[in-house]
Amino acid sequence: MNKFLKYFLILLALVLIVVPIVFATLLFKTSQDAFESSQDSKNANRQSNLRDNKVNPEEQPISILFLGIDDNDGRRKKDRMLNTLDQTL
Repeated sequence: MNKFLKYFLILLALVLIVVPIVFATLLFKTSQDAFESSQDSKNANRQSNLRDNKVNPEEQPISILFLGIDDNDGRRKKDRMLNTLDQTL
């Protein structure tokens, strides 16, 4: 095998190993910083203006709204329709 080709394949293998590791590390650090900055300690004890007490999820239901795009064959002919699902827990 040609020496140049051999060194090129070794370099390519190293790049294919190192680049995803660097990308995953940067992604992890960025998401970790974003998570830590989202935990704002000065707003942790704020109170809603709409109610006197905090909401107790065991006694009062919590609604979660899921949004998505309904992209099946029947709706492609017309338009994409917004798919909404309201889940009350």
